[in-house]
Amino acid sequence: MNIINILENKIIKTLDDSKAQNIKTINTSGLTAIFDKIIISTATSTTHARSIAQKIFKIRKDFASIPSRNIEGISNAEWVIVDMNYIIVHIMQKDIRDFYDIENIWENNDVL
Repeated sequence: MNIINILENKIIKTLDDSKAQNIKTINTSGLTAIFDKIIISTATSTTHARSIAQKIFKIRKDFASIPSRNIEGISNAEWVIVDMNYIIVHIMQKDIRDFYDIENIWENNDVL
């Protein structure tokens, strides 16, 4: 198992343990050279989204060899993006997730 798969499993476990809903992983390695996977989940509130994002970002300490970048959107927490370099984690409120439907865009290769 390579480091990206180990990181993915750790992120999914953290999301699951944090009670994130509707967790979905999309392999983007054939679609973009920027990252290998997207993990999308739904949070039940802005407080929940912030808490999940902070837990995910702390995982980077276990993966010192993988440079992580940043957390975006944590201030309003309707859509938080945690950049773990090889994996981008989206933590979204249900209405935002339904509106943007990013998993459909990636799965149908509608990416520019």
